[in-house]
Amino acid sequence: SPLLPFQSQDHFFSSEYVGCFDCLTLMKPSEIQKWNWTDLRQGVGTTFLCPNCGVDSVLGDGAGYLVTRELLIAMKRRFKGKSKIL
Repeated sequence: SPLLPFQSQDHFFSSEYVGCFDCLTLMKPSEIQKWNWTDLRQGVGTTFLCPNCGVDSVLGDGAGYLVTRELLIAMKRRFKGKSKIL
């Protein structure tokens, strides 16, 4: 599957870790108390909003990718441009 945040809820709930490539936060799905989902393209698909920053830039390792800080930084550079990396 493509490495994009637009994943089914099953990918997130089956993930050991999820990470946001906007704020670079790594977390376990079990630590998330409130799941916020948004509909995409007039209701075609959903994506998870990061509980830390509220942006729809969250990846889950349930899709088959190891979610690490290095991956999040690379994704941020690719999709967010030359944003400041902390």
